Amino acid sequence: MIVTWSISILTVIINFGLTVVLYHKSSKLKKEQADKDNQYKNWNQTFSEYKLQIEQVQNRLNNISTIKPYFSLKFGDIEQQHGDYVMNIDLYNIGNGSAVNVRVDDNGNGLQGYIISNDKNKFILMGPPSITQNIVAKRDKTSLKICSKVSGYDLQKCDTGKITFNVKYQDLMNREFKQSFSFYWIFNYSGSKTLKFTDYINNGIPEEVSD
Repeated sequence: MIVTWSISILTVIINFGLTVVLYHKSSKLKKEQADKDNQYKNWNQTFSEYKLQIEQVQNRLNNISTIKPYFSLKFGDIEQQHGDYVMNIDLYNIGNGSAVNVRVDDNGNGLQGYIISNDKNKFILMGPPSITQNIVAKRDKTSLKICSKVSGYDLQKCDTGKITFNVKYQDLMNREFKQSFSFYWIFNYSGSKTLKFTDYINNGIPEEVSD
């Protein structure tokens, strides 16, 4: 009887001990799993935030890539100064960004390279074209002066010619662009010998200049 009672007590103690051990082990496993779940949740949250930041940066880059200055030419007056003709031309920045270091390109040919004319013997450039300001914000403008002589007016009553010039500039990302402009002029040799612009204007598309 005593032996049976002792065995029963021992069995209870062993079962209780096993229960305690299993409980602690189960609790430990649950805690470890909960920690892993929290770690995964935190990692997933961090990754989602990082992914969102990457997408936002990419969107900004995509938006920036579409931002570039773009000029539109408008005629001003033509002045006579000591026998020379000064063409006043406005370049309006109608693009989506500011332009810096705006200048007329000489195409590597010095004075004669600034202006491309279909008849250089009639349209003679007297000096490099001047620009009033070389930093042009969006919706702002810069003015260009082209000083020239028109020769050969004793040959006929009226003449016309085409002029092309290139403007170079950078945007705020330091990308360089080149834009070409063309227009026609008419010179009336009779009377006051007047030089006029025509209605024809060609504003070229800005092209990015690679190094």
